[in-house]
Amino acid sequence: MILSEFLYLFLMFFVPMFLIIIALGQLAERDKDFVHYVFAFSFIGQGLWEIQIIIYSTKAFPDLYGFAVWLIPFSYVVTPLLFIRYVWIFSVEYRFYRRHIFLFIPSVMALFFCLFVIFVSGEFSLNHFEALPFLSKSFYSLPLISRLFLINILLSKIYLFGLMLFMLYKFYKISRYSTTVRLSRVFNVGYIFAILIATMTAICIFGDLFSMSVVRGSVLVANVFICAVYVVSRRHPSYNRMLKIEIEKVSYVNSYIKGLDSDRVIANLYSLMREEKAFADEDISLKKLADELDITTHQLSQILNEKIKKNFNTFINEFRVE
Repeated sequence: MILSEFLYLFLMFFVPMFLIIIALGQLAERDKDFVHYVFAFSFIGQGLWEIQIIIYSTKAFPDLYGFAVWLIPFSYVVTPLLFIRYVWIFSVEYRFYRRHIFLFIPSVMALFFCLFVIFVSGEFSLNHFEALPFLSKSFYSLPLISRLFLINILLSKIYLFGLMLFMLYKFYKISRYSTTVRLSRVFNVGYIFAILIATMTAICIFGDLFSMSVVRGSVLVANVFICAVYVVSRRHPSYNRMLKIEIEKVSYVNSYIKGLDSDRVIANLYSLMREEKAFADEDISLKKLADELDITTHQLSQILNEKIKKNFNTFINEFRVE
């Protein structure tokens, strides 16, 4: 192996291996919770995903094609993990919702597909796996199973690109409310990096369709961006804290009860419950009660959740028990 080729492969593999090392460092910490595990495994998944792309696009290690195939399910795991990581970055608190579980369904499907092809069909040999551009004539000369594997790899990138577009939209909504020049710059840095990730994913998809050299180029550029993100995070360790502060401000701007006299509404609400026995009405509903208070259902719901710390049913039932 000549020196230039060695340096080329070193630059390709350095960042994904570095991501895995960072993740292992997080897992080695003594005081960690669920959030640390999600962040750590998202870094591991991101590193393995890059390794998969490097293996099939460079063709430097044909013996590792089988490893690239086995990484297909993991490529679908890293997408929801990255998405959840970004959701948490753009949220006031870290919360895992049940609906997030559905994001991992493609990974389970990809795993069953790999198991079926390799252990059941008997029609595929890992030693003959080769990655070719989808729109090249040579692609259609590949065995059907090989083409299906490559399609799975492409779909995982499209999956990530779609979720990244959603995150860009959310980031844009938050950045519009930046109140200071300094915080605007903080948002601009994060927004630019998010755009670059989505752009590199789109370029990688383009490369899968037309040219593997484009895929390799996108990996190298993505590695530069990842290193830049790491350097910025080390130079500005308070970035996430500043982001949280601004998100809280945005939450206030978008609040349904901004400018509403919440104390007066709460006083009227308790008056309806205690004096007029509104809870005794069998047809009582959130909308009906909101109409009585001359506010919207969204405003009443937010007052119950944030001011009284109860949902509608719990609030009503407590009066009925009394």
